[in-house]
Amino acid sequence: MNLTKIITAATLIFSLQTLAEGNKGEMLTKAKAMATENIEAKIGLLNELKSCINSANDRSALKACRKQAKSKRQAHKEASKTKREQFREKRKQMKEERKKNRG
Repeated sequence: MNLTKIITAATLIFSLQTLAEGNKGEMLTKAKAMATENIEAKIGLLNELKSCINSANDRSALKACRKQAKSKRQAHKEASKTKREQFREKRKQMKEERKKNRG
């Protein structure tokens, strides 16, 4: 499941490379930074979960670890979604500006 997310993030990086037209360097750098930041955050969440699971002494503690990890993943997902939407809006504005400058 988490491997799928990492693969999706990597796919996002490569697809953004092909979409960046005008300010290729700037947009590409931002896309890479966003993707790397996202992956690092996910790795951090997984390390926290691993640590919690290793320190769990009973079934209820294990369940608490999973619930806590789930809520953190959901919060991260929402934050990432907001960042993606802002990035897309900025990219859209840049494309519109390029069209105006061309025509």
